[in-house]
Amino acid sequence: DSKAAAVTVLNMNDPPTVGSFAWSVNEDAAEGFVIGTVTGADVDDTPLTWEIVGGDPANHFSLHPNTGVLTVASLDIDYESQELYNLEIEATDLKVGTDTRVHKVRTTVPITVINVNDITITGYL
Repeated sequence: DSKAAAVTVLNMNDPPTVGSFAWSVNEDAAEGFVIGTVTGADVDDTPLTWEIVGGDPANHFSLHPNTGVLTVASLDIDYESQELYNLEIEATDLKVGTDTRVHKVRTTVPITVINVNDITITGYL
């Protein structure tokens, strides 16, 4: 004697994946200068939000929460003070259907500061 059974498969929220990045920026880069764009993917096709969660205590960099565009936020970047920033960047996905879990994935993005001539000569001796 056989019986039929109905099985409902619910879509569960899967964690996103984030790419690997490494960039450089001149120490005299203008505020708003675009360094790069962090990207990732979510198999659930939900948008990711982005945030710098470490490695930038003086807020030299800005990360757009929706686009992942990383820019210079301060004119105080100085090669002689710090040659490398290891930004800890977090991607967060959204909930899917009835699954209330939200996933956060982190990646470290090294930003190398390029030294430029800081000395301006204005006259002759």
